[in-house]
Amino acid sequence: MRTHIVLCAAALLGACQFGGRVEGFPPATAPRGARVSLNGTPAAELLLVQDTALVVLLRVGAGSRVTVAPFRKIRTADFEHLGADYDFIASTSPDQELLARLRVVSRYPQGLTAEQMAKLLASLGQSAPDSMP
Repeated sequence: MRTHIVLCAAALLGACQFGGRVEGFPPATAPRGARVSLNGTPAAELLLVQDTALVVLLRVGAGSRVTVAPFRKIRTADFEHLGADYDFIASTSPDQELLARLRVVSRYPQGLTAEQMAKLLASLGQSAPDSMP
């Protein structure tokens, strides 16, 4: 009898879901980084998180440009679908805990080598990343 109760309880717990679902988390459903709006600009894709800057892919006309946004130039960063825990307001670097969470939702959470960055830039017709004004 006791074994029967334990098996039933295990089956019921196995049918339950805890937490969110992948289908409801856009950064997990496609090979792209999270969408972010910096200083009220149209949303860009978060490519890479550095210790002093965000590297984003901005849509410019019909194309895209790799752009480096130093934290000192960012007044507001609003991340789509991630909640207020990811957004920040200020012109200083976010804390290390937030940087770690942002890396996970970037396109390149492991970072990029210089060679990989050069290939990415070349594919977009750039020789170097743009700097955020």
